Parts: sequence; C-alpha cells; structure tokens
Amino acid sequence: MSTLIEIIYDIIKIWIFIPIMQISETFFLYYISIGGYLMKEKIPFTKFQKFLEALALLILIGSIIYLIISWSTIPDTLPSHYNAKGTVTNWSGKGNLLIIPIISIILYAGLTTLTCFPNIW
Repeated sequence: MSTLIEIIYDIIKIWIFIPIMQISETFFLYYISIGGYLMKEKIPFTKFQKFLEALALLILIGSIIYLIISWSTIPDTLPSHYNAKGTVTNWSGKGNLLIIPIISIILYAGLTTLTCFPNIW
C-alpha cells in the first residue's frame, strides 16, 4: 500500500508540483527584474492629480476618524443580510466594520502606486 502511495505522490510531484514551481519561479524573477527597472521611471503628478490624491486621502482619513469617533455609539450587533421581504436574516459584530477602512487603505495605496508608476502594467 505504501508503494502505491509513493508512486501516486511521485506522479503528482513530477506532473503538477514541479512545473508549477518552475513557472511561478520564472514569472517571479521576470516580474522582479522588469518591475525593478520600471519602478525607476516615476511620472510626476499634475496639479489636478495632486488635488484628486489629496481629496481621496482626506476622504479616507475622514472616514476612519468618523468610525473611531462613532465607535462607542455603534451597537454590538449589526444586521448584515436581509431577505427579499426586508427582514434581517443574519447578524454580525461591529468589528466587521473595520474591514471597510482596511480595504480602503489597501486600494488607496495600490492605486496611488499605479498612478505614480503606470509602466508596471
């Protein structure tokens, strides 16, 4: 029985794991070398882009501050799903509200980086 398992493992390793690892390693090295080269070509912001970045950052920081200020007034459980009739079918804790600012920060950082270095894509 153990030899059958070893044979199956070897087949999986040879036909699946090794090619995937080689492809991902090649892609990773290519991405790092190309990305490292292209990251040097920063494109400066125009005045309008600076205004939009400042506005986006202000909205992001304002929403985080608003969440922090109003945290004590938010109920411990919040409705998280409604059915077609409008009745609550699922409840969640107020900790789930932290997901929104975290995703917003990640999106802001990523999109700002892409705006500075559009040659990456």
